[in-house]
Amino acid sequence: MKINKVILTLLLTSAATFFLQACSSLPLEKEMRSMARVYDQPCDTVYGSVKEVLHRDLSCAIKTDDKAGGQIETEWVHRMDTEGKKRWLVRATVRKVPGGTEVVFYKKSDMQDEVSKSLDKYNKKKQDAAEAASGGWTKTDVDMASVEQLYRLLEKRLAAQK
Repeated sequence: MKINKVILTLLLTSAATFFLQACSSLPLEKEMRSMARVYDQPCDTVYGSVKEVLHRDLSCAIKTDDKAGGQIETEWVHRMDTEGKKRWLVRATVRKVPGGTEVVFYKKSDMQDEVSKSLDKYNKKKQDAAEAASGGWTKTDVDMASVEQLYRLLEKRLAAQK
């Protein structure tokens, strides 16, 4: 019975560690949080403008639209170039704060190097190896200028509504 408690404790600790890492999956979250902007407009107006920027200006499909919780998240946007396949998504948090409405944009970007995989397809060792749980996607650094561009688009849209 004592061994079962130890095993159960280890399993729960491992599971908690795994889920905590999954929750902190957005790179540079601290830096992106420091870029937060406060707008002197009603929360409903700012939330609608953020949604318009993501859906209309960036042509992203909206995955999560939780107005009560102040969360908007896009589906993955996929792109292919000479470096391989890239994908990105944007999560926006909109909340009422003293003095206005705060907006924080988070951008997650991953890359899958398909080119190098196709070159090694005849390598026996590579063929026998199991694919990673991530599906071959690796996190990349987020271009902070692209996050800054999101705020510029939002400010332009909010200015048009005044």
